[in-house]
Amino acid sequence: MIALHFPKLSGYVRTGEICTIATPHAQGALKCAQDACVFDSSGPVPSQSRATALWPDGSVKWLLTHFMADLPANKGTDAYYLDKGVPAAPAQPARAALHDGAARIDTGALCLTLGGPGQPVFESARFAGGAFDAQELTGPAVTVDGQDYQAFVGPKGWQIVEAGPVRTIVQTSGKHTGAGGEKLDFDLLIYAYAGKPYVQVEYRFLHREAAQTLSLTGMGLNLAPKTAGESCVIGHSNYATRFIKSQGEEISHLIDQDYLLYTSNEQMPQVNFGAYFADWKDQTRGLCVSVFQAFQNFPKGFHVSKSGMQVELIPQGWGDITVAQGMARTQKMLLHFHSAGTPLLDLDVRALQYNMPDKPGIETKAYVDAGLYREFIGEKRQMNVELYLKRLGETTAHAYGMMHWGDAPDMGYTTQGRARGDYVWTNNEYDYPHQCMIEYARTGNRAYLDRLLVAAEHWRDVDVCHFSDDPLLMGGQHMHSKYHVEVGCKPSHEWVEGLWDYYHLTGDEFARQTVLGIAENVNYVLVNEIFPLERYTAAREAGWALRTFSAMYLETGDEKWLEHCDRIVDYFTKWRADYGAWLQPYTDHTMVRVPFMISVACVSLMMYYRIRPSELIRDLIVTAMDDVLENCYSYDGVLYYKELPSLQRTGTNPIAMQALTHCWELTGDKKYLERALVMFRMTIFLNGMGGSGHHGGKVPSKDSVVCAGASPKSFAQYYPCLATIYKALMDNDMLPADFCTAAAW
Repeated sequence: MIALHFPKLSGYVRTGEICTIATPHAQGALKCAQDACVFDSSGPVPSQSRATALWPDGSVKWLLTHFMADLPANKGTDAYYLDKGVPAAPAQPARAALHDGAARIDTGALCLTLGGPGQPVFESARFAGGAFDAQELTGPAVTVDGQDYQAFVGPKGWQIVEAGPVRTIVQTSGKHTGAGGEKLDFDLLIYAYAGKPYVQVEYRFLHREAAQTLSLTGMGLNLAPKTAGESCVIGHSNYATRFIKSQGEEISHLIDQDYLLYTSNEQMPQVNFGAYFADWKDQTRGLCVSVFQAFQNFPKGFHVSKSGMQVELIPQGWGDITVAQGMARTQKMLLHFHSAGTPLLDLDVRALQYNMPDKPGIETKAYVDAGLYREFIGEKRQMNVELYLKRLGETTAHAYGMMHWGDAPDMGYTTQGRARGDYVWTNNEYDYPHQCMIEYARTGNRAYLDRLLVAAEHWRDVDVCHFSDDPLLMGGQHMHSKYHVEVGCKPSHEWVEGLWDYYHLTGDEFARQTVLGIAENVNYVLVNEIFPLERYTAAREAGWALRTFSAMYLETGDEKWLEHCDRIVDYFTKWRADYGAWLQPYTDHTMVRVPFMISVACVSLMMYYRIRPSELIRDLIVTAMDDVLENCYSYDGVLYYKELPSLQRTGTNPIAMQALTHCWELTGDKKYLERALVMFRMTIFLNGMGGSGHHGGKVPSKDSVVCAGASPKSFAQYYPCLATIYKALMDNDMLPADFCTAAAW
């Protein structure tokens, strides 16, 4: 049994609220996804589950469950738990049926008919209060390089992604069509929920054209009812919702840079900024459209009048969004169909709930019992370290903007001039989402879950090359760069674990396909660009590739990834045999040790060692770090940056702490923890936050607003290393309470 905890959220009772939970399970504990369901004190509640990862014996490793919960007002609840059993049936299940490529969705409160291949997306929506037909609700549509295009149902029609009964998803894919022919691929997913009169529309464009860039100057949906409206409302909030109302005359609202620069918001925007919605209704029926994280994904706008509603995902006349070849971006909206008598407060509350939904959590013990994150999660805590880790996560920079939300610039890279005056975006360097997942599992702090979701969605869409004729780019994750895509894809800047986390948490198939593409690109670049170069120069590149392949095997069970791992182990073995150590050329007349890169290799080798323990890998790790300690250890107790007189500056090198902890794990010799403790102490006491960020609030640019803080790289690089050594030191009673105070020095 896994207990589900709902923290206090809404001041209103939620009945049959659709909730989602991803739960890890130990090998052999849960044979089949259909064996589990959610219970409350009365018995099983309506739920649906599926496995997103399996153990080698075929049992469930990760289970994704959607269920219906009755949640109280103004307090949390522990009334729900996941266990083996048969789910209850929803009173009004969500179902989808296909016919000749068209789709019909029925939730009991809404019947939505979607067109067939080549037809408009929306054919009709019927609900309590009335109906809308295809001529009334149109789109999505987009303006590309000055020409208008509309998304019609793709040539394969609709496919059922999830069949219900709690949540149903259908999807179609195709190209936008207009007077200029076909341009800009799209995916369109409709999420429907048991007993609910609303659906989520998930709309993703993908640049798979020959042009290197496209300019988008408009995007959205249009409601053009056959009857005149009697009431129009636009709601926007970051605290109490503000309403713009009319009895039919046109009202409008725009979220742009100025709005964000001069609107205060004290919330963590990954968790919530506020609601943004517009409502149109006549005498009998209404439609309320809420845009998910609209402020964060600016520009956004609404125009509403008695003639209808324009939902502007990119407002006409605002400017343009530049989309580089291979980029994608997803926008989400809630279409809430209702009767004319539905109170405005109900629409407002649902829009707010949409932007900050109830999210149950599970105990840290559940992850440990399942065999996950054990090197990071300990039973003992030290308050100084906990406060430091919390500060490290909370002071990370973020950026608003449709193509930038979920990422932030690294000001160290930027001030080096790498983008010639523009920002260098981190592109989730060091797998920021995965580190958020570990801290979420370790602490249960929801903010890390929401940061993970936001960052992973950006990574999945923007940072990955979804189309290119160049095989060195196709499928790969771009390195940190100007506008995310100005440089190529290297194994040392490509990760997969955070996207797998996102897949387990959401079941998103596009994320799964994206992560498979990244891994294939890592292998292609390694084999065709890295290895053919002059030998033995890629400790970091080969090390990160080894981590990628190890993670891919753990997720898929495909033996080919272990074959790739063995090739890298052989590479490191020959390198050591030829030079006696992992030496790399620096100047034309020097061969140096680079502790940072050697540590990357050792940490990745340890990940593979846990899959396939061998004396060879153990020896590679321990002898490499012994060699580093002998040749790169400074009198001040830390490692040199690089083994060269001109580069022997002090650096905390967090990855070396993690590698030394692994040496202790492999040998039992506490000398490695003692060396790592000095670095750990210096990191926390002297290094402050690490990284660099804007100081002075919010800084605008063409299509972004950057908010002050340290680079996401700072958290992503430091967190797993600190968490690893922290647990080992606490387990060995080597961390006194005053260890990071001046007196302790």
